[in-house]
Amino acid sequence: MLLDPSLQVLPHVAFDLAELERQDVSYETVEEAVQSRYDSGRVLLSPVDRVVASDAAHMEAGRDGRLRYRYCKSAVITAWSIMATPPPPPASVPTLMVLGADSWLTPGEHLDTYRNELGDLFEAVTVPGGHTVYWDALDETIAALDAFLD
Repeated sequence: MLLDPSLQVLPHVAFDLAELERQDVSYETVEEAVQSRYDSGRVLLSPVDRVVASDAAHMEAGRDGRLRYRYCKSAVITAWSIMATPPPPPASVPTLMVLGADSWLTPGEHLDTYRNELGDLFEAVTVPGGHTVYWDALDETIAALDAFLD
């Protein structure tokens, strides 16, 4: 199951996003951090309380008292470089791809590759919202996953 996968990102886009990761971004409150997600377009349709609940569990206060997301920046920078290269071929297993209708990521020709190489083993479902389908379209994403697993 691939939830709005980043199969391949244009190299200049991956570079710019990797460079952004190097910045020290902090927030006074979880709500401020969440608002920045909406302002940037990373979250489109999700109820604010869902994103606040999720983000609160992933933030910690630094020595300066400001909140930062808890993750390894170097791993994210590495991931952007990997996403700038051609993806491996699809594995020959039943595969569901859930795509956000308004996601900034587009599978492009990779969607055709999955369809051609996997045939009946592949299904793609488009749900409302952006890249984070489990926030923007939780019910639709769960329905797609349930139908696929049935």
